[in-house]
Amino acid sequence: MTNSNDSGLTGATTRRGFLGAALGAALAPRALASFPGAPAAGEKFLVIVNLRGGCDGLNLAIPMRRVNYYRRRPSLGILPGQAISLNTGPAPNDEYGLHPSFLRLGQLYADGQLALANLVGYPQPDLSHAESTEIWARGLRTLPANARESGWIARYKDRYAREELSVVGLGTGRTLDFQGGESSPLVLGQLGSLGFAQDPRYGTNSRFRNQVIRDVIANYQPAGATVDVKAALEQAYGQIERVNQVVQNYRSTVTYPQTGLAQRLREVAMLTQADVGVRVYYAATGGYDTHANQGGVQGQQAGLFVTLDRALGALADDLKAVGAWNRCVVAVISEFGRRNDENGSLGTDHGSSNVVLVLGGLVRGGVYGRPHTEDDLDLAHTPYEIDFRSIYKEILGKHLGVDPDPLFPEAYPRNATLGLLP
Repeated sequence: MTNSNDSGLTGATTRRGFLGAALGAALAPRALASFPGAPAAGEKFLVIVNLRGGCDGLNLAIPMRRVNYYRRRPSLGILPGQAISLNTGPAPNDEYGLHPSFLRLGQLYADGQLALANLVGYPQPDLSHAESTEIWARGLRTLPANARESGWIARYKDRYAREELSVVGLGTGRTLDFQGGESSPLVLGQLGSLGFAQDPRYGTNSRFRNQVIRDVIANYQPAGATVDVKAALEQAYGQIERVNQVVQNYRSTVTYPQTGLAQRLREVAMLTQADVGVRVYYAATGGYDTHANQGGVQGQQAGLFVTLDRALGALADDLKAVGAWNRCVVAVISEFGRRNDENGSLGTDHGSSNVVLVLGGLVRGGVYGRPHTEDDLDLAHTPYEIDFRSIYKEILGKHLGVDPDPLFPEAYPRNATLGLLP
C-alpha cells in the first residue's frame, strides 16, 4: 500500500512479491487501525483546520474601536470602512469586523453560523512554533513526569472511536495529534493516492491487478501467528477498496478552488457524502508565519485569507447540498497569534493569544469572550482569557456527545463554557 500515485512495479508480478509489498504497507506505519467494526453513519462530526505558522488574528477579527490597534499598526491596520461588518445577523457586533478577504465567512456570520472566540490561548504562553504546536496537539500545557507523549486526538480515538475510519488526517503528516495511541487514524496526502503500487506499463488495468491481489491474499495459507498477518492484509485491502469507492462515487455541483486546502476539504465532503462514519477530520495549511511584508487589505496575508475563505465556503456549500451541514462543526485554529505591533519589515512577530473560528449549521454565531481593551493592545502581545481546551471540550461534549474530561486531564485556571452550541 502506498500514498503516492502510480509508483512502478518493475519486477515480476510474483505471489511472493505481492505479499511482500502488501504486508510491508499494511503493517507500516499503521496507516489503518487494526480494530474491527463498522463506523456509525449519519453522526455529527468535527473538522479541524490548522493554520500553521501562527495566524495574525488581530487582522482576521479586527478590533475596530481600539485606538491602540491602529497606533501599533500604522501600515497593517485594517480600517473600519475596509472591514466586513459583523453588525448583522442574529448576533450583531459593532466592535469587530472581518478582514475584507472573508466574503464567505462574512455571509456565514450574517446567517448566524460563524462564531469568533477572542483571546484564546493557554497558561504561560510559549512563542516557539514547535513547543506551542505540541501543546495544542497534546492538549496539555505540561507533560507530567514519566508520562507517555500522546496527542489528544489519539486519546479520543482510543477511548471513543476505535473504528478504522473514525479519524482521518488529510495533508497533515503523522503529527503529534495522532501519536501515542493504541489505534491509529487514517493519515493521507490525498484520498485518491491510497492503493497498491501498479505496473506503469499497464496502469489502466487496475481491475485485473486488484483481482490478482485479492486472489493472492485469499489463497495464502498462513500458519501460527501469520494467520493474523493474513487478516491484517485482508482488512487493509478492504479499506483501500472502500476509500477508492468513495472517490469514484463522489458527485457534487460545487467547484472547489485548485488549492491544497480546498482539495483537502473536498475530500472531507467526499467521505461525508459516502457516510462512512468519520467523526474527526484534521486538515492543515501553512504560510501564516508572516514576519515580513504581511500586507493589510492586500498582500501576503490577504492571499492566505482568500484561500481559507473560499475553501471553507466551498465545503459549506457541499455539505449543505447533501444535508450534512447541521452535522458539522469546523474549528479553525493556529498555534499562536502575532504581536500587537508591526515590525520594521512590515510584518508581525510571534505572539500568544489568538482568535479561533467555529462554524457549522448548528453553531450559535457571534463574538465570544471579552473584547480587547486598550490595555491589552498596549502590551507586546495580548493576554489569554479563554483556554483552547475549553473550546475543544465544548465541541466534544455538546456536538460529538462524549465526555471530554479524560482527554484533557490537566487542570487549568480558565475553564469556561462559552455556549457555542445548543
